Amino acid sequence: MDITDTIICVLSDMHSGSTKALIPNKFHQFKHSNHTPTPEQRDIWRHFEYCAKVIRKARARKRLIIIHDGDALEGSHHGSHQVVTHNPVEQLDIHVELMDYFMREVKYKDGDKLYYVSGTETHTNDYEEQCAADLGAEKTAHGNHVYDKLELTVNGFEIWVVHHGPRAGDGANIGNAMRNFLKNKVYYPCQQNNIKPPNMVITGHVHEPLFGAYIAWEGSGYHVVHGIINAAWQNKTRFGYKVAPVALNKIGLTHFEILASGDILPPKFELMGNHEERVKV
Repeated sequence: MDITDTIICVLSDMHSGSTKALIPNKFHQFKHSNHTPTPEQRDIWRHFEYCAKVIRKARARKRLIIIHDGDALEGSHHGSHQVVTHNPVEQLDIHVELMDYFMREVKYKDGDKLYYVSGTETHTNDYEEQCAADLGAEKTAHGNHVYDKLELTVNGFEIWVVHHGPRAGDGANIGNAMRNFLKNKVYYPCQQNNIKPPNMVITGHVHEPLFGAYIAWEGSGYHVVHGIINAAWQNKTRFGYKVAPVALNKIGLTHFEILASGDILPPKFELMGNHEERVKV
């Protein structure tokens, strides 16, 4: 991969097909149903438009790498009625339309890269592979279009991307799970197996954005493993309220710059406000 200033843009957990998730802002006619975006979906769409403008401006005269970090589709699971269509192919079409729009708006061009990471099989089955193929995502060494674990070297900076990882944490413990994950699951296993530890690990799944780090002294200097948890593009579903009833749910994307020198600039989280309805009496 060429050495040049590079913007890494990470979208995660789009859950296309969910009534609580991002969808193109238009009337949708499916084979057995139709759907008009709800007010909260229109809000999410406006934030999606805003994020595309931010990335378009940030990537000027830079290479762009877009990563989708799992759960491209909502699927049909847990008996949920909160889907615009139960047909996975129609959900796939929604996702491809969204990503195609985003790539056009950010001026995706030759030399840029698109990567897909696998999400939760309950949601996606194998349809992420078709999404990635339709969008021209980069292939794995085995010819697939979706990585279970993406290991990416950008300007000498080592990045691992997986879907499942730690939670952000609660209260005074926010960030502790990330630090322990980077220390116990990443840094020390690498040391024990004579593998160079990555400089950054990116995860998603929990819809709670966070930036953290584990810093280790290696005898002649410090090694820093950065950690990012991505936000999602889906408001909380009924199932979400079951498993995490009071956890905040954040909508948006993450982006950061890796300079040609190998230096990394702090990540930016482009987040919208909380969409949960407040009842006033």
